Amino acid sequence: MDLTDEQIETAIQNSVDNFRMMAQAQGESEEDIEERATILRESLEESYSETLPSAECSREFERLAEDVNAVVVSEWE
Repeated sequence: MDLTDEQIETAIQNSVDNFRMMAQAQGESEEDIEERATILRESLEESYSETLPSAECSREFERLAEDVNAVVVSEWE
């Protein structure tokens, strides 16, 4: 089953929100948080737009979002 545009946006927003919460907990400045959140959002949007919206690509997008979150977490640790 393909992801809808709304589901894609929700997945992206959840990743960005998780990043923001983690960065705030680490005491990062709001300016740095917003800059990095924008980069994260743009990267996720670009990654998804380069794929076909098939079930396989949808799973790949979800995996990519998890990978990006893991990288962000490791960067802040």
